[in-house]
Amino acid sequence: MKKYLTDAPFVVFSGSTKGGLDWITIRAFPSVVIADEETDIFRNLFGDIIQTYQVYDFAPTKEVSLHALSYTEKEHKEFLKEWMPPFL
Repeated sequence: MKKYLTDAPFVVFSGSTKGGLDWITIRAFPSVVIADEETDIFRNLFGDIIQTYQVYDFAPTKEVSLHALSYTEKEHKEFLKEWMPPFL
């Protein structure tokens, strides 16, 4: 499964997690039909090692940006302070 996810050109991100989920993968497809097709193939290939397989459709609300990584801790705190409820 790791090799499949590493080699697949449509996998944007994939990694193991700690907690309730074992693995998270983000995949991008040109159509829902192709996404469903790949899901069927993936489940057939790895169904014996996957107990629970959940799929979530994703609709972005903001463009991808690495700009968020350039902010300082102080800038983050200032932004959060603006949104903090007055009772906190």
